[in-house]
Formats: sequence, C-alpha cells, structure tokens
Amino acid sequence: MRKDMEFCDILLKVGFFVILLFLSWKDWKEKRIPDRYAAAVFTLGMARSLMDPDGIVGAAAGIFAVSLPLFLITVWTNGAFGGGDIKLAAAAGCFMGWRACLNGFIYGLMFSAFYALALMAGKKGRKRGKNTFPLGPFLAAGFILVEVLEKEIYLF
Repeated sequence: MRKDMEFCDILLKVGFFVILLFLSWKDWKEKRIPDRYAAAVFTLGMARSLMDPDGIVGAAAGIFAVSLPLFLITVWTNGAFGGGDIKLAAAAGCFMGWRACLNGFIYGLMFSAFYALALMAGKKGRKRGKNTFPLGPFLAAGFILVEVLEKEIYLF
C-alpha cells in the first residue's frame, strides 16, 4: 500500500474508533444506538473500500456476514438483539470486511458474556426477571481489538 493510502487508512481507523466510542457511551446511557452512528461507520467503510480493488466485494460480504444472522435470530426469537446492534454489525462489516467483523463480533460476545457473569455473581444477578444490558459497547470493544491487532488475534 502506498504511503498516502496508509495515511488515509489510519485516518479512517481513527474515525472508526471515535465513532465507536461515542456510540458505546450513547448505548450505555440510553440502551439504544442512533442510526447516525451506523451511517457514519458505513460511510467510512465505503470510503475505505474504494481504496482497495477488492474492497467493494469485501465490504458487501462484511455487511451481511454478521448482521444477517443477527437479524434472523432476532426475528426467530422475537427480539434477541436490538436493531442498533444489527445495523452496527452491518456497518462494521462494511468497514472491516467479513472476517474481521466476525472475529470482532465473537470477541464482543465474549466480553459481554464476562460482564453478564459478573452481573449474575453480584447483587444485580440475584434479581428475578429479565436483566438486560447494552451490547453495543462490547461489540465496539471487539471491533476495536480486532482492528488494532489485525490478523494476529483472529480466531479463524
């Protein structure tokens, strides 16, 4: 990759990270992800895909790799995932490509599982009923982890 393309890629990654941080804060506070965050990540993904000849195909595959299964699970189980989480997965897939997105999603689910176990071990887990927490911050952490460490941390 040329030096100017590397610089552009770094700028796009920084933008991606900043958007994910704002998105995480918003989701943690309000338990919802506004569409503008997913749209911004999607725009960065389209810009990044134009820098690579195979980028459009990777972005297209990335859009559906995680978001389509999430959507189908949500329809089948009547609300397992929020719409913002599904749109975030699609936008992140556009930015990262299918393999990185899938790996980031798996790490995000692992982070959320550790958090859920901590909730169950603490006082909040002893309440009866349905306990929910936002998934967006954990997905964002997984996406950032994979994007920073790249192929060194891939599970497959």
